[in-house]
Amino acid sequence: MKINVQNVMRGINGADIKVRYGIFAGILLAAFALDYFLLMGPQIRSLKGLGEAAKTTSADVQRVSNDLQRIQQIKDGLNSSRAELEAVSLKIRSLQEVPVILEEISRTANQFNVKIDQVKPLTESQETLISAPEGKYYALPIVIQARSGYHMFGHFLNTLESGHLFFILRDWHMEAGPQADQGLLVQATLKVILTEKP
Repeated sequence: MKINVQNVMRGINGADIKVRYGIFAGILLAAFALDYFLLMGPQIRSLKGLGEAAKTTSADVQRVSNDLQRIQQIKDGLNSSRAELEAVSLKIRSLQEVPVILEEISRTANQFNVKIDQVKPLTESQETLISAPEGKYYALPIVIQARSGYHMFGHFLNTLESGHLFFILRDWHMEAGPQADQGLLVQATLKVILTEKP
């Protein structure tokens, strides 16, 4: 069956005006429907997908940015911890340096007018703190008996601590001496941390 366009046009032109407007509206509606379903629909779906992908990418970029800031904070914290560890490592002396440590304690005591009566390492009470392949760490108690003023002994301990000696103060005892001019009788135990490298 062959459709003749001219005959169709004559038929439309001969129809009532309302019918012509209805046909024209139907053609326009069909054209919009075809345009929406064939052209615009896939593009709208594609744009929605791109919008969701953009949101996901934006969230990923924000997460990476936060992670980069945290990495810098972690690096700074790690560098700070390394510096503290190096400072502490400098204070941990070798097991062979016990005579040097005793001499350092006596010399520092003289600086603050702390009269040392006795400085004695208690080697029989030495404790093993850590035993690792890199070395062993010990706590060696050193008993100090001295005569001093309260503040002078505090300055003495502070100078030892801020120097190159890592220790823990244990069993600190002070009492008035038999003579007022001799100062206080002090007995303290310093647990000095020592190391022995293989």
